[in-house]
Formats: sequence, C-alpha cells, structure tokens
Amino acid sequence: MSNHGGNLHFELDPYAHRVFLPVEGNPIPEGPHITGKLILSLAQPMRIGSIDVQLRGFMKRRWGSSERPQTLTRSCTESVIFQRSWQLMRTPVFQSRIYAPGRHEVILDLALGSGEHMRESVDGVEGYSVSYLLTGTVARRLASDLTCHESIKVYRSYAPSEWYSFATVHALDNEWPGKIRYSITYPTIQIPFGSDLCPRIQLYPLTEGLQIESITIELVETHHFAPNPSFDGEFLNRIARSRVICRKEVSSSKDPDISVHEPDGGYEVAPLVPLPTSIHDCAQAVQSSHFDITHNVTVTIRIINMDGHISSVRASTPVVIYMHNVDITQLKASSLYSRHIIPPVYGKHQEDPLLTDSDSMADHSRMGRYSRAEPNTEL
Repeated sequence: MSNHGGNLHFELDPYAHRVFLPVEGNPIPEGPHITGKLILSLAQPMRIGSIDVQLRGFMKRRWGSSERPQTLTRSCTESVIFQRSWQLMRTPVFQSRIYAPGRHEVILDLALGSGEHMRESVDGVEGYSVSYLLTGTVARRLASDLTCHESIKVYRSYAPSEWYSFATVHALDNEWPGKIRYSITYPTIQIPFGSDLCPRIQLYPLTEGLQIESITIELVETHHFAPNPSFDGEFLNRIARSRVICRKEVSSSKDPDISVHEPDGGYEVAPLVPLPTSIHDCAQAVQSSHFDITHNVTVTIRIINMDGHISSVRASTPVVIYMHNVDITQLKASSLYSRHIIPPVYGKHQEDPLLTDSDSMADHSRMGRYSRAEPNTEL
C-alpha cells in the first residue's frame, strides 16, 4: 500500500501462498513456513518504530440459525479462528529508526508450527468460508502506519509414505440377479484436485437380449453443516447440501468409448471424467467438528430389457479430493497425475502393458470398505 511517500507490499516465494499442514497423526520434523520478502519502497526518509507481520484466519457463516436451521441467514457471522504475529523489527519506546529513500527488503521465514489449531481454507461454499490474510505493518512515529495484505490458502497434505496406500486399487463387484454382473474399479480413491476421475466399468449381461442404454458417472460433493445451538441449549441436527461437481454419460452400446468383449458379449468402458479446476466449482475434502466436505462417485447403469422397458442400478463410492502443490496447468504431465490414472481400454491402446489374468482377478476381488450398490430400481 502506498501512503505518504512509501509503498509496502509482499513478494512471497513461489507456492508460498499455499500452506500445507501435515495430516493429523503424521507430524513432520519441520512445520510449514511462509517464505519471501516484505518490500518497503521509500521516496523520502521515514522514521519507523516497528515492522510486524500477522496471519489471521477468519470463518464466515450464514448457515443454520436457531430460528431457521434449514435456510441461510441474512446476517453473516464472522469470527477470528487463528492469529499469529511475528516481530521483524522494533525500536525502544519513544525511539525510532530512520530509513533512507530507496528499496528495503525484509526476509520472511514465518514458522507456523504444527498447525494443529488451523482449519483448512474453504471457498465456493454457499453460506460458509474459511480464509486467511497475511498483513504487513510498518508503524511510524506520529504518523499513520503503512500496511499491506496477501491472501493465504491453508490445506492438509499427505505424507510421502501414504503414496503406497494411494496406489491401492479399489473395486466394487456386484450382480443384479437375472440382469447383469458388473465391476467398477478405481486405481485409487484419493484424487488430486483438478485432475480426472478414471473408473473402469465392466458389464456382463446374464440374460440374452439385454442392451446397455447408458452409463452415467457423477461426482457429488456434499457439505455437512453443524447448526448453531437452539434457544434451549440443544444442538440441532446436522444439515447436508449436495451438488454435482462433474458428470459424464456414455449414451449407448454403440458409443466409441465402450469396448465389446467377444464372445461373452460383455462391455467395458474406462472414460476420463475431468474435474473442475476452480476452487469455486469444486472443494477439497474437509473434516472438522462443525463442517465437513465429502465426495462420492455415483455410477448409474441403465439397461434396455427384452420387452423394451428400461431398468437401472446405481453404485456409489466415496473418494477423497485433495489439494496439492503442483501447478494446475502442469498437473497432467506430473507423476502426481499418472499415479491415479488406470490404463485405457485395451482395444484403444494395444501397445499398453497388459495385466495377467491372476493380477486382474486379484484387483477385482478387492472390495471397497465403503462402496455400496443401491437396490435395483425398475423404471
């Protein structure tokens, strides 16, 4: 900010605008830091008493009042949920230091400790947000202060050792009696923000004459709110709101994305479903005492029966959308992206490495702990 012949601003290091906290239970030897410089540019000499930097976290909510817990409130409640200060320069009382005209740089290395009292940043959720603001202040004697601000994002990260669990194939095998047998496989249920979903769906009709009408894949994001206490002191039930983040539909058995198995007449499809790249269109998974964000991939299979009527079955699998420190424009060229992408359908890439029969059977035998298939629905 420019004021009375002086300009103050931050020049943070690349990616320093994003702070990644260790996952609970996986502490790291050195906690997260915010690094960079605080730049003071002066056109004339200035008497300065102190230079400080402060990081504050704010929570805003308009959701779940005691009077109308199911609706947004008109007023917004804002509270400070985190505050930490760093003193970069201070002179004795009633004294000051004279800074000459020119550019002055103050090196920043702001340690945040374990971050155990910090909540993750939340954007794009109606009625609720968590944000952090870094403020630099140059205090002057007998004059107004110089200040500058920088927005900081705070996310949870994953320890490198957890990549082994990320690579575990997650499969759901089930049978619709008298209709089809189906298998839905995910390379992992931890998905990097801004990448792609990559389910592999295999269908085997159990009755002659059945045809695939469509396969729909949806990523559903659900926000779970804990409302304010009611007047009698009791806590109200949690509120859940959902939105579809991304969707892809394979329209028929003649779709080029579907591979037909011969001679068993089975079908296989492994589409890439792009995730949004904006934090306002898709949030990362969040867990806290009063607010959670969860994601589920819902696959709906619709088949055409021999008499022409359409039946459907729906299977839902929870996934974790997590933030990372890879530039979103370079994500698909990184190893972070390739770790969670399953090889494409064989018919499209015949030179890709093939799984042996034993490997394939082992992968499909792994049942997801939380996957579920809803009861068959006749339309």
